[in-house]
Amino acid sequence: MWSWGMGGAGPAAAVPGHQQSHGAVPAVSTRIAAYALTFVGRYRYHWGGNSPKTGFDCSGLTSYIYRHYGLAIPRTAQGQFSAFRRVSRAAAMPGDLVFFHDAFGYVYHVGVYEGRGNLVAAADPDDGIVLETIWSSAVTFGTLTRPAGR
Repeated sequence: MWSWGMGGAGPAAAVPGHQQSHGAVPAVSTRIAAYALTFVGRYRYHWGGNSPKTGFDCSGLTSYIYRHYGLAIPRTAQGQFSAFRRVSRAAAMPGDLVFFHDAFGYVYHVGVYEGRGNLVAAADPDDGIVLETIWSSAVTFGTLTRPAGR
């Protein structure tokens, strides 16, 4: 659940050869959300983990899922927050990321939005990867899969 790592992989960018046209972007978002669901209950939580073999922490899971679709994003929750374009809760789509933050703006948790107030996230050592309800109002939604205005 906690991503205390420093630094990041730099700005989020599509890997060459995997860029989507604007018309196909929402489909990518939907595929990201569906792929994230396949992790629920199958992998363990491991702080600093970023693969099925090691297990995942929250930002390791989101970076792994996005990388599967050719989208290189920073490794930490805070880095991902900095790289993603903010969208309102009403404009959030499945496949976007949900960032949990404290009163000072520090992002301490991230997951893949599934819609209807739910997300897939690496929760903790007891629960592993879960589908859970967004439990806080101190969240921000972010997108990388569609241009501004969508």
